[in-house]
Amino acid sequence: MKELLNGILILLGAVLVTITFPIMFVYQIGYIIYFTFKQRDLRILIVGLCLMLDGLLACLGHVLKHIGVALDMAWNVCGEILEDMFTPVESTYFGRKNITVSASIGDLENRNKLNGLGKWFSKLLNFVFNEKEHAKYAITLYNFNRKFQKEKKKNIKEKN
Repeated sequence: MKELLNGILILLGAVLVTITFPIMFVYQIGYIIYFTFKQRDLRILIVGLCLMLDGLLACLGHVLKHIGVALDMAWNVCGEILEDMFTPVESTYFGRKNITVSASIGDLENRNKLNGLGKWFSKLLNFVFNEKEHAKYAITLYNFNRKFQKEKKKNIKEKN
């Protein structure tokens, strides 16, 4: 629940700041045009607009990536069917919040508990994400982040 409230607060803050975006957008284009005339170099206009477009597309890619990860985490929370399809083991990360399907598969792969379909699915993830061991990388990253968060909380408690 706290994740939802935190997400709502961040979104509201971003929406408030985004109200100024049209002003910023128009100003940026005006500045590029002004600087182009000041320097009398048409390349400034082309490069400036290309850089602006590249930045906006990078932002869109960032948003889409985070939506994809959030969906992946939702699938994991409802992942009992995947657990039943990929392993006979009942003690897995499937069904837990804040972890992806890839990380859940990676944990099973590290423990050598995947059946044939699970191994095939892990290879499919490797192909889709163009990584040698995508699922193993995902669980390593998850464990690292979890350890980092515990240390961060411990340091905050020690300071208080």
